[in-house]
Amino acid sequence: MMQQPPLLTPVAWGCFFIAGHSVQIFRLLRARQSVELSPEHLELFDKAFKAWGFSAQQFLQLLEAAPPSELIMDKDETLVHQGD
Repeated sequence: MMQQPPLLTPVAWGCFFIAGHSVQIFRLLRARQSVELSPEHLELFDKAFKAWGFSAQQFLQLLEAAPPSELIMDKDETLVHQGD
């Protein structure tokens, strides 16, 4: 900045990289935070998601994006037909 003319392009690129790295550091730190799961959610996580490499944080994000719902069906009702 002290040169004549000032080198603004390298300064702008430096600010851009500092901002990008700061965002990535924040995301990494947030991903390492401990997560509190209810006993039902913890059981579901252990049985169905942990083996596939999901982290508890990813599982919680999935639950927030698509909350679980309950489907009530009749005893003789077909859920899936083979070949469909």
